[in-house]
Amino acid sequence: MPSVQQQVLRLIAVAIVSAIVVSCEKSGTQSPGAGSVSDSAIRQTLSIGVLPVVPSLPYYVAKDSGCFENAGLTINERSYESTSSMITDLLTGRVDALPMVAAYEFVEAVATSGKDLRSALIALAEQDSTVHRLEVSPGSSIRTLADLSGKKLGLLPGPAMQAHAKVLLEKYAKDVTLVPVPPALQGSALMSGQVDAVLSLEPSGTLIEARGGRVLQMNPLYEGVQKPFPAALSAYLAGPDSKPGIARFNVCLIQAADAMTTRPELAQKALVTYMNVPAGLAPKVGLYRYRHGSDFDSDVVKKIAALYRRVGAIPTEPNLSKVAENAAR
Repeated sequence: MPSVQQQVLRLIAVAIVSAIVVSCEKSGTQSPGAGSVSDSAIRQTLSIGVLPVVPSLPYYVAKDSGCFENAGLTINERSYESTSSMITDLLTGRVDALPMVAAYEFVEAVATSGKDLRSALIALAEQDSTVHRLEVSPGSSIRTLADLSGKKLGLLPGPAMQAHAKVLLEKYAKDVTLVPVPPALQGSALMSGQVDAVLSLEPSGTLIEARGGRVLQMNPLYEGVQKPFPAALSAYLAGPDSKPGIARFNVCLIQAADAMTTRPELAQKALVTYMNVPAGLAPKVGLYRYRHGSDFDSDVVKKIAALYRRVGAIPTEPNLSKVAENAAR
């Protein structure tokens, strides 16, 4: 049996290790073994805001894998229908991190909030992406972007898709009415004639096409807004607003995004479980490519920030030099 002196020394050692890990998390750095079972004794609770669309898939894959649990994280999940309310709740402390939020909201928040906003993961629509689609009903007479003049275009609620639609259509169509429609209702709104076309975000596009919808243009935000198109970024606050456990959360997101590249069945399972996609359609749903760490392309975010400033969507171009700094370290 250990002596009293040995027991005291052991308690001191445990206290020192605990202090180091907590200090690392508060400073935005990763302690050895963060995101692994070895940290599970120092349990943290995080409130996470999620919109159940394709950009959020790394979160759901990490959740299914047990990564959060193994990393000593208890996740309180809040579900959203709009990305604008998500970023507001992050900035005001109602949630601690966002697995993905629209690039527009991220950039606007950096430009206007004064908060030290960072990202660990970026979702890019590249040349072969099928995540975004312009779709019309089966019998629609709309054949070109110009035909959208005077029509109603349904899109994801919030200013992000509205800003993208305005940039996309400014050269081709006039007097287009933008109608906010939650993803789950976009197919019904299109088929019932409430809107004439939909700017969809997966999995809505695949579900609409399965109902007979016709693709007017595939990958419109890549083709008409920016190449490549930075669709969404994970988001968390650094500095004094950072929450313990964020480093471990970021590690789980990154590991899940990497796993999806070689095991798409992980994403397909999450689509079925969390987004109500029929199993037979899940393999058809378009996915993003994710970038992180040294491969995180901050320049594409800076480029789209300049575009938002040009069209008056944000008041000033933000300083994005630290957007991916120490994201998961």
